Amino acid sequence: MKALKSILLGALFLVFVATASFGLTACTDDAGGAMLKGTIGLEYSLLPDDTYAVSQGNAIYSGEIVIPSTYKGKAVSAIADEAFSRVMATSISIPDSVTSIGFAAFYGCTGLRSVEIPDSVTSIGFAAFWGCTGLRSVEIPDSVTEIGESAFAYCSSLTSVVIGDGMTMITGSMFWCCENLMSVVIGDSVTRIGWDAFMKCSNLKSVV
Repeated sequence: MKALKSILLGALFLVFVATASFGLTACTDDAGGAMLKGTIGLEYSLLPDDTYAVSQGNAIYSGEIVIPSTYKGKAVSAIADEAFSRVMATSISIPDSVTSIGFAAFYGCTGLRSVEIPDSVTSIGFAAFWGCTGLRSVEIPDSVTEIGESAFAYCSSLTSVVIGDGMTMITGSMFWCCENLMSVVIGDSVTRIGWDAFMKCSNLKSVV
């Protein structure tokens, strides 16, 4: 199992390096003009519980990713798998209608500097913030009870993390290669720290 996880991590890392090497292409609107702003162009998919999951669609961001709380009168409850992968944005606005952040949802968002996870979120998927090399701090609220492996791997600018009381386990490789991570505060409910959770966090000085 550990060998399989290592292969998956390696594959994701190769994709991340390839993306960084070739760069990201800026897009324009259908008229060839300025970048789309706000919530224009987002894509929605109806979920079994009659709420919506959101993804980038053809919306292009150069600043803040703004996720609306409703669509067609129904709640936006999920950020879909790979929803905003490799988007060039500096911050994310997540409404308190969202309960789940999907697999690789913000993978490779290298310009991302801040994200506020609302108290409504209960789960964060595998590799959700992998390679967000500009992300500097993360506070995981008490509402979050599940975080997938490698969720914050290769966030090389990350310096501090606060993990809320909802978590019972820090999953494998969650902070793999966060080389500038210096301070971690772990909630009282955590009873297990998974394999290689803080592997290659060479500047880690304080863990509570």
